[in-house]
This record gives sequence, structure tokens and C-alpha cells, in this order.
Amino acid sequence: MRVRPSAAVVASVTGVLLLAGCAGDPSAAAVVDGRTITRAEVEAAQDDLSGGGGVDAGQVLWTMAIAPLYIDAAAQEGVGISSDEARAALAENPDAGGADGEIDPATVEIARAIFSATELEGLENAGDVLGEVNERIAALDVQVNPRYGRLDQATGTLAHSLPAWIVGADAADGSDDGADDAVDGGAPADG
Repeated sequence: MRVRPSAAVVASVTGVLLLAGCAGDPSAAAVVDGRTITRAEVEAAQDDLSGGGGVDAGQVLWTMAIAPLYIDAAAQEGVGISSDEARAALAENPDAGGADGEIDPATVEIARAIFSATELEGLENAGDVLGEVNERIAALDVQVNPRYGRLDQATGTLAHSLPAWIVGADAADGSDDGADDAVDGGAPADG
């Protein structure tokens, strides 16, 4: 006697595998060149940076993915920002720090990347240095957990991608299915 799984069982298992994403690690928001960014890190940084307003998880994740490239480039150019400097700058901002008032290390890394990018922009050879950083970004091997969307690496956006069988609230009238809405709040990403 041969046992065939029901369609519901197959769909459930497939859904779990898709949500696991990122090299089979369900705690991963993304894996970037072998470096895992956990969902907990993204959520902690998102909480720290919200300051009462919404900071998109996709923006936080993408910034965390590319942060080491800006941090390393700034250090190589002699304008690096230390973790202590970034933490001190964040401490001056009353909106930084989560509900507990503590600043998560992931938030410090994001701040270092932003401050590093600002320092790099001020260099005489900024165009060359930032061009190299952009080339490195384009060469990254990035695997994003589907819950964060689909990465358009060229634009640095994560677009929500709903399965065809899920219909958005606006789709009932045929106006929008909600698929491919860009996470960055802009227009949907091409791809």
C-alpha cells in the first residue's frame, strides 16, 4: 500500500521550507557572503532606530548587508569610525535605543556604516572609493529570507513578493494585487 501525502501536507511543508530560506537557517534574515544576519539582529536594530516612526525591516536588513563594505573602505582611507564613536553619537540621540534604552550592536554597525559613508563622500577621491564600494556591493552573494521580500541588488531594495494564490486587499476590485510593492516605500522594483 502506497501512502500519498495530501495537498495540504505538501503545501505546509513547502511553506515551512520557503520561510526557512537562507541556507536552511530559519533564524537568518539573510546570508551575505557566508555571514549570517539574524532576524533578531534586524528586529533589534529596527527597534533601536524607530524612534516612534517606522523604520522598514528591509532597509535595516540591506544596510546591515552592505555595512562592512563601507566600514572597511573608510578604515582603509583613514577615516574609519570606531564602535565607540558610533555608540557615543547614537547615545546623543534620544530616539536611538530600543524600549530598554540599550543600543544593540547591530544598530552600532549600521551607524558606523552611515558615518563611514558620510566620511567617504568628503574625500577628494570619493568617486573612485565609492565606485569600488558599489562594485563590491554588486558582487555580494546575498540570500534573503523570503519574509523580507525579493532583493533587487542593483537598486538596494527588497520588494514584497506575494505568491499568486494570495490576493491583496485592494485586489478585490482588480486594482492591485499587492505583489512586488517595494519595501523602501518607493515604486515597485523592476525585476
